[in-house]
Amino acid sequence: PSFVTDLNPDFEVVLQQRRSKKAESKLRRLAVKLEQTLGPVKLSTASNEAEAATILNAVESFRRDRAATAGIPNFFDTDGARSFLDRAAAEGELRLDYLTAGDTVVAAYVGVTQDGRYSSFMNSFLSRPDLNSLSIGKQVLHQLIARLCATGFTSFDLGVGSDAYKLAWCDADP
Repeated sequence: PSFVTDLNPDFEVVLQQRRSKKAESKLRRLAVKLEQTLGPVKLSTASNEAEAATILNAVESFRRDRAATAGIPNFFDTDGARSFLDRAAAEGELRLDYLTAGDTVVAAYVGVTQDGRYSSFMNSFLSRPDLNSLSIGKQVLHQLIARLCATGFTSFDLGVGSDAYKLAWCDADP
């Protein structure tokens, strides 16, 4: 199945529907720890070609590390994958949202948007022993959904696959 959820202009409505108070409290504590470790945490959206290239470099690095560690395939090993993403970003077809902590890009989402719907193509985050317990993937996802709600998006699609993080925010759509 694909995993999709409706969004609301009031993020708190979505939060109450999808997340427990306990889970949100834990995520807030982890966000504080991330900030204490690397510096101020901020979600941004790439707004030019140079910024997009920087974010795609980070995503490629994160995914290469993950593939090597987990022994899984890496999209960036596909012929033409990076040039495809570079071209799509340059043409404004991709939306690149990324989380920084201090001066470090720690996570990113690569997606497309149309008619109020955000569809995730890929996401990735920095894996480091001192950061692995801070749920950076959950932090960026939380902030991205909040931003999408605030900017008028009506639907959020995490795509196919049965990863647990998808169930926290979305329902399975066969």
